[in-house]
Amino acid sequence: MSTVKKDVEDFLKHNRSMIGARNLYNKLPGKSLAFQNTAARFANTPQNLDKICFEICRLVGIPDRNRIILMQKPVVSKTKKTVVSEDDNPNELTANDKLIAFDQDSTNYQDAKKLVKELNLKSPSQKKADIFKTLDAARALAVKKK
Repeated sequence: MSTVKKDVEDFLKHNRSMIGARNLYNKLPGKSLAFQNTAARFANTPQNLDKICFEICRLVGIPDRNRIILMQKPVVSKTKKTVVSEDDNPNELTANDKLIAFDQDSTNYQDAKKLVKELNLKSPSQKKADIFKTLDAARALAVKKK
Protein backbone atom coordinates (compact mmCIF):
# COMPACT_ATOMS: atom_id res chain seq x y z
CA MET A 1 0.00 0.00 0.00
CA SER A 2 1.37 3.37 -0.95
CA THR A 3 2.03 5.99 1.68
CA VAL A 4 -0.42 8.43 0.07
CA LYS A 5 -3.20 5.85 0.21
CA LYS A 6 -2.30 5.05 3.82
CA ASP A 7 -2.36 8.78 4.68
CA VAL A 8 -5.84 9.08 3.20
CA GLU A 9 -7.11 6.05 5.12
CA ASP A 10 -5.59 7.43 8.33
CA PHE A 11 -7.31 10.74 7.66
CA LEU A 12 -10.67 9.05 7.17
CA LYS A 13 -10.23 6.99 10.34
CA HIS A 14 -8.73 9.60 12.67
CA ASN A 15 -9.39 13.17 11.52
CA ARG A 16 -12.17 13.86 9.03
CA SER A 17 -12.17 17.65 9.41
CA MET A 18 -12.80 20.07 6.58
CA ILE A 19 -9.47 21.88 7.03
CA GLY A 20 -7.62 18.57 7.21
CA ALA A 21 -9.38 17.38 4.06
CA ARG A 22 -8.40 20.55 2.17
CA ASN A 23 -4.79 20.30 3.31
CA LEU A 24 -4.63 16.64 2.32
CA TYR A 25 -6.21 17.32 -1.08
CA ASN A 26 -3.71 20.12 -1.73
CA LYS A 27 -0.80 17.71 -1.12
CA LEU A 28 -2.05 14.97 -3.45
CA PRO A 29 -0.46 14.49 -6.86
CA GLY A 30 -2.85 14.73 -9.80
CA LYS A 31 -5.29 17.03 -8.06
CA SER A 32 -7.72 19.11 -10.08
CA LEU A 33 -6.95 22.80 -9.79
CA ALA A 34 -10.59 23.63 -10.54
CA PHE A 35 -11.82 21.44 -7.69
CA GLN A 36 -9.05 22.77 -5.45
CA ASN A 37 -10.30 26.31 -6.10
CA THR A 38 -13.89 25.25 -5.40
CA ALA A 39 -12.93 23.33 -2.26
CA ALA A 40 -11.16 26.38 -0.90
CA ARG A 41 -14.57 28.11 -0.75
CA PHE A 42 -16.50 25.18 0.72
CA ALA A 43 -18.33 25.84 3.96
CA ASN A 44 -17.92 23.33 6.76
CA THR A 45 -20.96 21.13 6.06
CA PRO A 46 -21.28 17.34 5.97
CA GLN A 47 -22.19 17.43 2.26
CA ASN A 48 -19.08 19.41 1.35
CA LEU A 49 -16.90 17.16 3.50
CA ASP A 50 -18.37 14.17 1.68
CA LYS A 51 -17.57 15.77 -1.70
CA ILE A 52 -13.96 16.48 -0.84
CA CYS A 53 -13.48 13.02 0.73
CA PHE A 54 -14.89 11.49 -2.48
CA GLU A 55 -12.36 13.42 -4.57
CA ILE A 56 -9.49 12.48 -2.25
CA CYS A 57 -10.38 8.79 -2.40
CA ARG A 58 -10.84 8.93 -6.16
CA LEU A 59 -7.33 10.37 -6.58
CA VAL A 60 -5.59 7.67 -4.55
CA GLY A 61 -7.68 4.78 -5.89
CA ILE A 62 -9.89 3.92 -2.90
CA PRO A 63 -13.22 2.55 -4.19
CA ASP A 64 -16.36 4.50 -3.33
CA ARG A 65 -17.73 1.52 -1.40
CA ASN A 66 -14.68 1.51 0.92
CA ARG A 67 -14.93 5.28 1.36
CA ILE A 68 -18.55 5.00 2.46
CA ILE A 69 -17.66 2.21 4.90
CA LEU A 70 -14.80 4.29 6.37
CA MET A 71 -17.01 7.38 6.61
CA GLN A 72 -19.76 5.48 8.49
CA LYS A 73 -17.37 4.39 11.23
CA PRO A 74 -16.89 6.82 14.13
CA VAL A 75 -13.72 8.92 14.25
CA VAL A 76 -11.11 7.30 16.46
CA SER A 77 -8.45 9.56 17.94
CA LYS A 78 -4.86 8.48 17.55
CA THR A 79 -3.21 7.37 20.74
CA LYS A 80 0.21 8.79 21.37
CA LYS A 81 2.77 6.80 23.25
CA THR A 82 4.27 8.99 25.94
CA VAL A 83 7.72 8.25 27.17
CA VAL A 84 8.20 9.03 30.81
CA SER A 85 11.65 10.50 31.23
CA GLU A 86 13.52 10.49 34.47
CA ASP A 87 14.51 13.79 36.03
CA ASP A 88 17.99 12.50 36.80
CA ASN A 89 19.25 12.22 33.23
CA PRO A 90 23.06 12.10 33.43
CA ASN A 91 23.49 12.93 29.72
CA GLU A 92 21.67 16.25 29.99
CA LEU A 93 23.89 19.25 30.69
CA THR A 94 22.86 22.02 33.04
CA ALA A 95 23.21 25.66 32.07
CA ASN A 96 26.37 26.03 34.17
CA ASP A 97 27.91 22.94 32.55
CA LYS A 98 27.15 24.41 29.14
CA LEU A 99 28.73 27.68 30.24
CA ILE A 100 31.92 25.98 31.37
CA ALA A 101 32.05 23.98 28.13
CA PHE A 102 31.49 27.17 26.08
CA ASP A 103 34.04 27.83 23.34
CA GLN A 104 33.79 30.64 20.78
CA ASP A 105 35.13 28.48 17.97
CA SER A 106 32.75 25.55 18.39
CA THR A 107 29.56 27.36 19.54
CA ASN A 108 27.27 28.94 17.01
CA TYR A 109 25.54 32.27 17.56
CA GLN A 110 22.02 30.87 18.08
CA ASP A 111 23.18 28.47 20.81
CA ALA A 112 25.11 31.28 22.48
CA LYS A 113 22.01 33.50 22.51
CA LYS A 114 19.98 30.68 24.07
CA LEU A 115 22.63 30.16 26.72
CA VAL A 116 22.69 33.88 27.62
CA LYS A 117 18.91 33.85 27.93
CA GLU A 118 18.95 30.63 29.96
CA LEU A 119 21.52 32.03 32.41
CA ASN A 120 19.75 35.43 32.62
CA LEU A 121 22.93 37.26 31.69
CA LYS A 122 22.86 40.90 30.60
CA SER A 123 24.56 41.58 27.30
CA PRO A 124 25.17 45.13 25.98
CA SER A 125 23.57 44.17 22.65
CA GLN A 126 22.45 41.18 20.62
CA LYS A 127 25.54 41.29 18.41
CA LYS A 128 27.62 38.16 18.13
CA ALA A 129 30.75 39.78 19.55
CA ASP A 130 28.90 41.14 22.59
CA ILE A 131 27.15 37.83 23.29
CA PHE A 132 30.45 35.94 23.10
CA LYS A 133 32.22 38.50 25.36
CA THR A 134 29.42 38.19 27.93
CA LEU A 135 29.66 34.40 27.89
CA ASP A 136 33.46 34.50 28.15
CA ALA A 137 33.25 36.76 31.21
CA ALA A 138 30.60 34.56 32.83
CA ARG A 139 32.66 31.46 32.03
CA ALA A 140 35.73 32.97 33.69
CA LEU A 141 33.68 33.64 36.85
CA ALA A 142 32.24 30.12 36.81
CA VAL A 143 35.68 28.57 36.45
CA LYS A 144 36.99 30.67 39.38
CA LYS A 145 34.12 29.49 41.57
CA LYS A 146 34.92 25.83 40.88
